[in-house]
Amino acid sequence: MIRPADAPTRPRVLYMAHHLAGAACLRYLAAQDVHMHVITHRIRPEEEVFYERLEEIAEEMNLPWRFWEDIEAPERCNFVRDFSPDIILSVCFRDMIPERILRLARSAALNMHPAYLPKYRGRCPVNWAIINDEKFTGVTLHHMVRRADAGDIVGQTRVSIDPRETALSLHLKLAVQAAVLLQDYWPLVVNGNAPRAPQDESEATCYGGRRPEDGLIDWNRPVRSVDCLVRAVTHPYPGAFTFWRAHRLFIWEALPLEEETPAQSVPGSVVDSDSDRLIVQCRPGQLEILRCQLDQESETTGAEFARQYSPAVFGNER
Repeated sequence: MIRPADAPTRPRVLYMAHHLAGAACLRYLAAQDVHMHVITHRIRPEEEVFYERLEEIAEEMNLPWRFWEDIEAPERCNFVRDFSPDIILSVCFRDMIPERILRLARSAALNMHPAYLPKYRGRCPVNWAIINDEKFTGVTLHHMVRRADAGDIVGQTRVSIDPRETALSLHLKLAVQAAVLLQDYWPLVVNGNAPRAPQDESEATCYGGRRPEDGLIDWNRPVRSVDCLVRAVTHPYPGAFTFWRAHRLFIWEALPLEEETPAQSVPGSVVDSDSDRLIVQCRPGQLEILRCQLDQESETTGAEFARQYSPAVFGNER
């Protein structure tokens, strides 16, 4: 790595991170011989926190840290210039890092993306991969450029998506692999020899962010598609939901069934709500609701909901 003659030998790392993978990679980096400053986000009020907070890890490791909420503010660039990083490393950081900041890294500006690039560039790649019923995804360490997740690849690892995978279980798997991938390539990164493999633009896909409203279930979809949505946005995410008597019913766990679809059943109708099961018609197929929650009431089983309310049909609208 090229530095001025009077520069310290320890690489200076600006670590900008969040979430499970951000915590896993931070614990690896904290054990390396680096001079590091941690940049992270405040927890949003609506978040269901299921990961270590990076500011707490930084405190534990006696590392300097700070929150950044407005990355475009002029003082952000001034801070980075004063810190003079050899390496900028982003892991699940919420914001696109401006080019004027990326250019301040002497050796490399890298990002760890929770997808197998060039597929699933952009936001919420873990949730989208499950929604789209992918069989695998991955983690990719790549050079940062102006476009999101489009830079040359340093290295990547495939991770299988199990048939009953949820976004949380997949995030946990990806976080472990992100730390392993970083460990594998860190010596090359520190030495200024991070590989560069161009991405195949013809294979690229890009996805946008998701809102709670995007969890609305369309019962006219095939049962596998509805099941994928439920697993993609269940806890700790806002949840898939349908409407029943003008109330939102959140479906936190479900199971697609193999039984033949009765010809007379309308999508959204309850085809079995006996004391043991709550089964809803899709097109085609049927979904058994295992756990659900009506508006602000307590979460319950599908069978308990059926016993209490005897639902006949669920809708896509109020």
